[in-house]
Amino acid sequence: MGMGKGLINTTTLRPPTTAVPPPRRHQSEWTCNMGRKYKRKTDKQRDSTALENATREVKEKGASVRVAAAMFGVPRSTLQDYVQRSRTKPVDDQTFELASYSVRQVLTPNMEKELGTYLKDSSKMFHGLSTKVTKRLAYEYAVANKLCVPESWARDESAGRDWLTGFLERQGDLSLRTPEATSLARMTSFNRTNLGIFQTKLEEVLQRYQLTESQIYNLDETGCTTVQKVPKIITQKGVHQVGQVTSRERGELVTMVAIICANGNALPPCFIFPRVRFDEARMMNGAPQACTGLVHPSGWMTSKNFLNVLQHFVLNSRCSLDQKVLLIMDNHESHLSLEAIDYAREHGIIILTLPPHTSHKLQPLDKTVFGPFKTYYNQGLNAWMLQHPGRPATIYDMAPIMSTAWDRPATPVNIKSGFRSTGIHPFDTGVFQEEDFGGAFVTDRPLPNHPTPSTSATSQGASGQPDLPPPTQQHPNSTVHTPQLDQPSRVQTQVSDPQQSQQTSATSDLNRDKESAIIGLPSGETATDECSLQAKPISNPGHQLQVSPRDIRPLPKAAPRKGTVKGRKGGKCMIATDSPEKFEIEEKLKKRSKAQTKRKITFANESSKTPKIKVKKAGAPENTKEHPKTTAVMKKHLKQNTSLLKSSTSLPTFQRRKSTPQKWTSLTNSQRKETLLLLE
Repeated sequence: MGMGKGLINTTTLRPPTTAVPPPRRHQSEWTCNMGRKYKRKTDKQRDSTALENATREVKEKGASVRVAAAMFGVPRSTLQDYVQRSRTKPVDDQTFELASYSVRQVLTPNMEKELGTYLKDSSKMFHGLSTKVTKRLAYEYAVANKLCVPESWARDESAGRDWLTGFLERQGDLSLRTPEATSLARMTSFNRTNLGIFQTKLEEVLQRYQLTESQIYNLDETGCTTVQKVPKIITQKGVHQVGQVTSRERGELVTMVAIICANGNALPPCFIFPRVRFDEARMMNGAPQACTGLVHPSGWMTSKNFLNVLQHFVLNSRCSLDQKVLLIMDNHESHLSLEAIDYAREHGIIILTLPPHTSHKLQPLDKTVFGPFKTYYNQGLNAWMLQHPGRPATIYDMAPIMSTAWDRPATPVNIKSGFRSTGIHPFDTGVFQEEDFGGAFVTDRPLPNHPTPSTSATSQGASGQPDLPPPTQQHPNSTVHTPQLDQPSRVQTQVSDPQQSQQTSATSDLNRDKESAIIGLPSGETATDECSLQAKPISNPGHQLQVSPRDIRPLPKAAPRKGTVKGRKGGKCMIATDSPEKFEIEEKLKKRSKAQTKRKITFANESSKTPKIKVKKAGAPENTKEHPKTTAVMKKHLKQNTSLLKSSTSLPTFQRRKSTPQKWTSLTNSQRKETLLLLE
């Protein structure tokens, strides 16, 4: 049905609308949608030589684009683009290669490989670089080699985030990791000298007693608290605060003593609870019967408790003078008491201590058992908290949780792997490679008044023990071993100015002698080349490397020794049950006991000098001066103990001694009366 002339088609009408701009997108949304790794959608390939010949055929011989494209087998539209481009740019100046990231790459592949090697070496020396420092180093690396950098690099004096992402993908063997905090003592103490001393003594014990794998044990302590490390949980997106229940803010410490054997067996553990009195019914509830419970107010290992641990060890290992066993442990002070050494010698226990601060490399428990044990313990305690809502975990609930967590990692596979990875059993002097000593390279420097380095860096500084030669079968030539860090082949070029070359090498040597190269980044020279101001980076074909990252930021190196370090002498690796070592420990303990007794006598003499209190008598002149040592602090102390003094007079003698402070029990009756008068 047709529409009349006066009718209006209402379906075509639209209400007047106001132009509303689209919502502004946040910068982060644009960043997230931007692809960082381009993926080709087709497998088309192009011959750059054929494209160049086709372009010359059109420009020089006057052939048509269609004929030249068919002749050389190139796309007609692509050839048309190059022909039009050749009107303003000669054919010889054009690039016929396929566009790729390498064309616009700032650092050449060889330079990026050199930078990656530097990052790996720094990480091996426990001085790894963060992402921010790495981007700053990449910028300074490009500027030092006079490369054209993007405008954003020159503005921020740092490489961009996109470069860092692409750099990690191109290298393949680099990743972003969270390092484990390692103390300076642990970093430097594990060196060839300390390792050689330990391996020499271990080999001596193994050959002297002809020990088998069932006679080699390792002992160590680890602490667990009543507050677990919470795991990751699933929750709602966008929530800024996510919590997980724990017993309290700070937990109580319970020490577990673990003992493993080289044949794959694990002895029942011992627990040290932070209490004065041992309540077996509550503390050991749920623990295996073979476990032993001990107490100490702090929950730490002491010499007295260690003697009980040795008794527990003898009971479970069945060692004797006819069946000797080797017990490897650290040289903590509580492990080396005379009572413990005498008990070990009487029951056929050979104690071999590790070099100081090397347990992270030489102790099987630390290598393969304690790590998973802590993980399983945190999981078990977190599950206990979920099963007992509203109830805090105490030390009386920890024995069954720790026992269950101990059974899971203490498997023959893990235990044997720990002894094998440390070179203890089977005995292997070459289990550690040169890169394992990267941390010791930082402080590997000559001793005072010794221009030629002849010993390892930290054999005396970190552990306090004399320098001894390592095993002759392993290192017969020298005791100094610089770690063989990765040294890629660097492209060297002859610098036109010889003075500049000498100056560069002299500056590099000077920087390597500084105390440390990681205190701060150098300021870095500014980009003065006009190409650094361009918005687009250009390719750097054929650029040869002249300055390496080590020249810009030398590897860390400590300053030369200034002299002997004063202070308490540290421990050393020893066979503590041998007679010479035992006598040395005995003399050391005698000197320490004598010094402590002298300090106690001095303190007692000073504290026994009680000032005489003069009481103002009736009728005495007002200008009578009190004793100068009668201070406000003493009066305050007297007031705090007045009620205790008065109440103690009516108590029996044995109760009065317990309730009365030691300072007032030493006073005579006349002095007490004068004190009470003074207070009234």
